[in-house]
Order: sequence, then structure tokens, then C-alpha cells
Amino acid sequence: MPGHPEAEHWLTLSLLPGVGSTLIHRLVEQCGSAGAVVRCQGRLTGLPQGGGRRLKQILANQGLLTLAARQARDELERLQRLGGCLLCPESPEYPQALKNIPDPPAVLNCRGDLSLLSRPTIALIGSRAATEYGRRIASQFATELARRHIVVVSGAAYGIDAAAHRGALAAKGKTVAVLGCGLDVAYPKSHASMLDEIAADGLLVSEYPLGTKPEGFRFPARNRLISGLCQGVVVVEATEKSGSLITARLALDQGREVFAVPGRVDSPKSSGSHWLIRQGAQLVRDAGDVLEELGWGQVATASDVRLDQEAEDSVLTEKERLLWGVLEAYPQDIDTLVRRTGLCVVEVHGVLLQLELRGVIRHLPGQLYERSDER
Repeated sequence: MPGHPEAEHWLTLSLLPGVGSTLIHRLVEQCGSAGAVVRCQGRLTGLPQGGGRRLKQILANQGLLTLAARQARDELERLQRLGGCLLCPESPEYPQALKNIPDPPAVLNCRGDLSLLSRPTIALIGSRAATEYGRRIASQFATELARRHIVVVSGAAYGIDAAAHRGALAAKGKTVAVLGCGLDVAYPKSHASMLDEIAADGLLVSEYPLGTKPEGFRFPARNRLISGLCQGVVVVEATEKSGSLITARLALDQGREVFAVPGRVDSPKSSGSHWLIRQGAQLVRDAGDVLEELGWGQVATASDVRLDQEAEDSVLTEKERLLWGVLEAYPQDIDTLVRRTGLCVVEVHGVLLQLELRGVIRHLPGQLYERSDER
């Protein structure tokens, strides 16, 4: 299991009450190592800003330090039994990307493939109460990125997060889930099997000790790690009050690229995404747009790949390919499809039925049709 001699000391400091990661980094910089801070027993002069008498009392309290050190040893043993490991800023596996953000975590609990921390990564984020459109687009983006060997990062929440993780896993790609609770806490509970799957073939990351409950105030702090780990952040679907906009702001503060997917102009679920676009975020329609903006090349969309496969097998007829070509992610009615294809109503109905039977389109209430990205 990867480890660093100083990791236990970093963990000890992180378990002291009232001592946050920023202050820990400043103390380590002043003393030379985390172990030196633990051993100083309060004999510090010129405490960093944010310290003071209270901090000196904490570090001088041998009983408190002893308790934190014992908790750190117990934590490491439990983490090892879970199949995880602890990274500190001196660990070779600690992501360089996080070292450069304003408030890097003092420790990272990890379970899974640590090599993903050094791979090209894109975050896909958005509303927990996502629409079917938002979930489908998130899955599509994740699938396209996974096929290009880009690691998909998200927060394992309901809605967009879960769709992004599952899209990457379905494409046999890699995904990282950054948690706002302990590694051993399944949150939401209904995502327990997904989290196990990510741990087995991806990576779970948390800066919180094992057993930490998913309290609301932890998620904004979690979000800085989601954006910090990535080269770019894609807001798939978000309202104007969504926490995703906080993550987008953090990404900009960290020097990351921010992208937004447009939605319906009359949908409040996409109002936050549209606001980001008005503020200068890059509008993206698919993963290829993201990769092109980052200079990573282009990638075929999931729909294009599926259509190519169908065409190679000579499954789609000429009229089916024509109708497929005008169908979009947004639902369209029969009259629109007749106008755009030039086919008569009877022909459009017949072709739609064949495409629906093949599973490449979806029939919605109100005689509306759209592309399906489930296959």
C-alpha cells in the first residue's frame, strides 16, 4: 500500500480540533515537516496568520496530541482494512493539480486506482434534480470522454453526477468520485453499488476521516477538489441557485476552463448553465467541443459512433439514415420531421417505428421523438 513516513503526522494534525488544512500547510512550511509540528509541543514563534494563542495551546496540549496521534494510527489501520490508502502532500501519488489550488487538502483518503490522479481529467457536474435530458447528456459526454481515455470526475450525488459516473463505467472507462463524507459512508445509500464499482475500477477520494457523515457544509469544500483535480469543468445542467455554479467559480479561481451545455431557453433547470454562457463560459454541445477547446483533439460523439456501427452492418436503410440525421437530443413532432426530411407523414411514421424498434430513438408522450443514447 502506498505510504509516506510523514503521512501519519499530516493525519494527526488534520484530526486536531480547530486546525484546518490551510493552517496545517503554513505550520509545515514554517517548521519544515508535519512531524516537526507534532513534536514542537507549542514551542512556536511567529505563528502564521490564523494561528495565535488558541493554536499554541492546542499544540502544547500533549494529551490532545497523543489522542490525535492514536486516532491517526487507528484511522490508517481501518483504511488499510478497507483497501484504501492515505496520501499527504509529500506522497508521490498526491496530485500535482491539487498542490496548486488556494486551499489544498492536508490529506486524501483514497480507494482504487491512484494512477488516475495523474491522468487527463474532466469534471461533469450539475443539478441533483436533473431532467431526463440532463442525465442523458451527462451520460453521453461521459461515454465520449471515456472512449478517448479521459478520466471523468464528479461527486457521486443524484442526477448529473450519477449519470456521469455510470456513463463512464458503461463505456469501460475510468471515473473518480470525490466524496463529501468518509470513504466508508455510502451517500446516497442507493448509490452503494455504484460506489463499490467505482472503487473496483476507478477511484474514490475524500479528505474526510472514515465515518464522517455527509453534512451539508462539507460539500462546498468537496467541490473545490472536484474542480481542482481537473483541467476543465463542464456544467451539464444547473439552475441559477445550483451549487454547480459555486464549483464553476472555484474552477475559475483555480485557473481551470469552464464549459456549459445549453438547454431549453424556457427551462429553469438550465438557467444557471445559460447564465454561465452569458458570463463567458464556453458553450459545448458534446465532448468533442471540450477536447478541442483544451487542445486534446476531437472525438466522435456517442450518436455518431452508434450510427457508424449501424451503417457498417447495413442495418439502416436510406430513409432511416435520413430521418436519423435530422433527429436531435430535443424532442421533435411529426410535422417538424416531415418538413425537415421531405418525406410524407405515412413514411415518417413507418421509419420512426423501425428506428424505435432498433432502440436508437425514443417515443415520448405527445407524439414527440428524440434520439436515444442508451445503446
